Amino acid sequence: MADPTQAAASHDALSVLTEKYGLLGAYVKMRGDLTGNPALYYYQGNLLIAAQGKPPVHVMPAAGVTIMRYARRTDGGWDSRMEEAGYYLDPTTGAVALHILNPLTGQRIQPKHYRSSQAFTLTPSGEMLIAQT
Repeated sequence: MADPTQAAASHDALSVLTEKYGLLGAYVKMRGDLTGNPALYYYQGNLLIAAQGKPPVHVMPAAGVTIMRYARRTDGGWDSRMEEAGYYLDPTTGAVALHILNPLTGQRIQPKHYRSSQAFTLTPSGEMLIAQT
């Protein structure tokens, strides 16, 4: 069960940010930097797969880094640019995986590490417009 004091503190922090920066500014502040400087995120997690009707099975861990940059628009909205690189890791050694065993099929596979770029605009009303590439 979640700690109600943490939920209240989180709600209070959001209220303070929203009051100070507005709802759109609070969103940007939580995910980036209002001055246009890049914000760096490190993440890690696990890749799970499941056959239909079966519980998920752990395949491998994953880790990556995201750089997020916001720029204020003259209309009050925000432009966003995100760069991300992620790697699948060997579950035994933690090193970048060159090959991995699919636990459902037993087949040896080569994971597809990734790099992605995404751009979008947040309009003053909060609508997200995805940039066409």
